[in-house]
Amino acid sequence: MTKKFYHPVRDRILVRRIEESEQTEGGLYKVAEVEDLVRGESLAVGGGSPYMRPSASEAVPAIPITHGDIVFYPPKVGVDIRIDGELLRVLQYDQVFVVESNTTTWKLGYPYAVSE
Repeated sequence: MTKKFYHPVRDRILVRRIEESEQTEGGLYKVAEVEDLVRGESLAVGGGSPYMRPSASEAVPAIPITHGDIVFYPPKVGVDIRIDGELLRVLQYDQVFVVESNTTTWKLGYPYAVSE
């Protein structure tokens, strides 16, 4: 059987949601009253969009998210797709609010550091 590869186009990102459940000591699950940002793992990233560049003479900038990055996004953005029975979501780059990283090197801005 031939392997299939899925490539997001332009400024899109293919994400797998990371299910997080909060369980109390008694075994009950907490229900969030406010919808927080969803946590997901970046599976594939598009090559960028011509609309992202400052001027027509400049190259298309790379999206500063890579395969395996943990991203945070609002729960009601993007489009759900099913690939090989797995539910995934396609987001645009600007729908991602935060990227979790283990490095201080970042292409844009300055990171917020938290000690573990």
